[in-house]
Formats: sequence, C-alpha cells, structure tokens
Amino acid sequence: VRNTSHVRRLVVALEGAVVRLANDANGNHVVQRCLEALPQEAHFIFRAVAAEVVVVASDRHGCRIVQRCIEYARGHDRGLLVG
Repeated sequence: VRNTSHVRRLVVALEGAVVRLANDANGNHVVQRCLEALPQEAHFIFRAVAAEVVVVASDRHGCRIVQRCIEYARGHDRGLLVG
C-alpha cells in the first residue's frame, strides 16, 4: 500500500482494533505486516500497544507484537514501549 489515501484509510480502519488484532492468531500477522510495510505510519500501533502492554505481552500471539514494536520503534515511540 503506497497510495496516501489508501494508507490513511487503512490506519483509520485499524486504529481501534490493534490490541484485538495483536492478540489474535491471524490478526497479529496483519499488525506485523503494517509495521513492516508502513513504518512511517506505525505510530498508532506503538501507542495502542504501549497503552495495553500488559494485556498484549501476556498473550501468546501478542507477545510477538510487543517484540516487533520494540524492534521497529524509534525515539519517542520506543520510549512509550520500554520507558
């Protein structure tokens, strides 16, 4: 996804569902792909995971998302996750 309007629609569609997707057997793959394909727009993922880090990290699928977020996050975003 490279079209700016498509990226924005994707972010809006996923914003409220990050934690649920992260803890889902299939949904966590969606979150991982967003982290890989949309690094400039991934702030919404970092914020959602940081807000519910215990819930996400305690799940067998979600813990992988926490690892990926720490791997991809930089600066302030990383501070939200590990600070």
